Amino acid sequence: MPKHSLKKHSVNRSLLLSLGAIIVVGLLMVTVGKVSQGNNSHSTATRSAKQIKKAKIAKLNAKIHLTKREKKIASHYKLTKLETRTASKTYITAIGDSVMIDVKPDVKESFTTAL
Repeated sequence: MPKHSLKKHSVNRSLLLSLGAIIVVGLLMVTVGKVSQGNNSHSTATRSAKQIKKAKIAKLNAKIHLTKREKKIASHYKLTKLETRTASKTYITAIGDSVMIDVKPDVKESFTTAL
């Protein structure tokens, strides 16, 4: 085989390999694009579920009327009405060491039924 023919054959082969690589990369990009679009719709659904949950909590908060003490705790610890009411009605027992002794007044203030 002449040298010129070998060179032409290797050039054609490298062009075909390059073209094949470009096609494979293009297909991967399209596939990744479709997958990310699918994930985006899932996050939109999740977001709307979170918004629904937030709306339900807001509705519950509107129905709860806090006492003066509970309002003070809610503003001090940045709690919602529902969180404040739940904390004041929840029975807890705390077990700990010197760290627990340090936070005991705060725990007793928020969780009035704490032991």
